[in-house]
Amino acid sequence: PSDVYKRQRQYGGNILLFVPLGYFFALNWPFLRKYYLVAFSSALASLLVEFNQWLWALGRPDIDDVILNTLGGVTGFWVFLAICKQRRK
Repeated sequence: PSDVYKRQRQYGGNILLFVPLGYFFALNWPFLRKYYLVAFSSALASLLVEFNQWLWALGRPDIDDVILNTLGGVTGFWVFLAICKQRRK
């Protein structure tokens, strides 16, 4: 049971880690205000993190991290859109 809890915390952390990045991308670069561009940028940033983990043996690179980080970036983009929609009202 504790292994499952640890994995769930790790997954949630990977998603939450990239939410601000997705928000930041949409806020600062208007040309990135499409979900697929934010997803691509988040995936690229996550791949760079995972590559550095592999290169410097700082952690265990995992494709799940890339997927969850990308999901976090897109979630941040959705938060940005929701805030923009609220401000227009």
